[in-house]
Amino acid sequence: MQKIYKILPIILLTACSVGPDYERPQFWADEELQKTLNLKSNNYALDKEWYKMFGDETLNNLAVEAKNNNLNIKVALSRLRQARYNLDIARVTYFPMVDVESDYNYAYAQKYQEFGNKNDYFHVGFDASWEIDIWGKGRRTTESSVALYKATSANMENVLVTVTSEVINDYVMLKTEQSRLQNARNNLRLQQDILQNVKDKYKSGLVGEEDLYQADFAVQNTKALIPDLEKTAENYKNAINVLLGKLPDDKLLNKDMSAIKSVFRFDIEKIREFPLEALRNRPDVREAEEMLKSKNANIGKAIAAMFPNISLNAALGRQGHSIKSLNYAKNAAYGYNPEVSMPFLHWGQLLNEVKLSKEIKEEYLYTYQEVLLNAINEVKNAINAVEKEYEKNEALQKAEADMKNVLKTMKIKYNEGLIEFSDLLISERNLLSAQDDLINSNGNICQNIVVFHKAVGGGY
Repeated sequence: MQKIYKILPIILLTACSVGPDYERPQFWADEELQKTLNLKSNNYALDKEWYKMFGDETLNNLAVEAKNNNLNIKVALSRLRQARYNLDIARVTYFPMVDVESDYNYAYAQKYQEFGNKNDYFHVGFDASWEIDIWGKGRRTTESSVALYKATSANMENVLVTVTSEVINDYVMLKTEQSRLQNARNNLRLQQDILQNVKDKYKSGLVGEEDLYQADFAVQNTKALIPDLEKTAENYKNAINVLLGKLPDDKLLNKDMSAIKSVFRFDIEKIREFPLEALRNRPDVREAEEMLKSKNANIGKAIAAMFPNISLNAALGRQGHSIKSLNYAKNAAYGYNPEVSMPFLHWGQLLNEVKLSKEIKEEYLYTYQEVLLNAINEVKNAINAVEKEYEKNEALQKAEADMKNVLKTMKIKYNEGLIEFSDLLISERNLLSAQDDLINSNGNICQNIVVFHKAVGGGY
């Protein structure tokens, strides 16, 4: 036994982890990414509650409720707990294991047999086993499990980012449709007033039937827009309720969102000042990298399986032919069994396991690169979308103002008999279209800001 005690420290001191240690691959230098995205150096901290910039309390409450009640988030959280349990299991796989054992054996035979008539045997004690982790197979297993746990954690954060963005996006779309609906109803009232005015003139013989029909056509055409807008708004309401883990209802979201009624003022310069590290730490990018780490650790596990394996087995206890005899010191029993095993003839199986592990790591290396590349592309597109939508919105604001002036002038001319009613009708339609386009653009600005914050990781 003393020999074993002398050998163990040497074994532990010389223990190592075979296989490659993980190093983050550098596909693109920071300077190259900085140039590609045209980023500025004044970095600011990204906030997980970035949506509060819209100044809408209903929206803030919806985001919190979704984080607490969304079913996809609950699934991701359950998977995270599972990964934690798997990690705790993997961490102790190569620890010494001790079991308590007791058994009783009774045998009966005829007197003429050599075993005698009756035989009782009692045994109680401890059994211990330990596979010594000389080559780091256990440590690589733990390393792989840690990476898988971190990947699951990053996936949960990615689900949080996605769900939060979807809730906010659907809310913005709901408010956009509600604003368009309000605009259509306002225009319908104006067109109905015009129709009544044309009817009065028609009765007086001042206008012909064609003006009456055109005025009624404008009313009916606008009425036809309203059901589709109501249906779309209802769909967004239902979608939000599903994201909140609730049954669809009609109690949700009746007030307007101020950021839709007028253009939302976002610091456009700030959009190019986010920290570049946020891109590499985006939840889905981190998940891909942690999966790569796990596959890299598996190479070490496969290599360690090719080396000699040393394990120790020991037993300590007492035995006797009666329960009372177990108390006697002379009935103590112990034993130990050092064991060395080494692969000899596996027909290339273990070598191919190593090659397979390396090839799997290569696959996940390309996956990581692709996820990072997609993240860069999404950020670039999101920045461009925000900037271009603001340019478009500025032109649409001028277009709406112009059409308001045109319609005002055309009404005067029509009342003075200087133009046909069809000319007035065209101006009215153009204003409705300009107002609708502007509302859509206001909503698109908010949507693109949502997309930008999702693209940079939502502050996680």
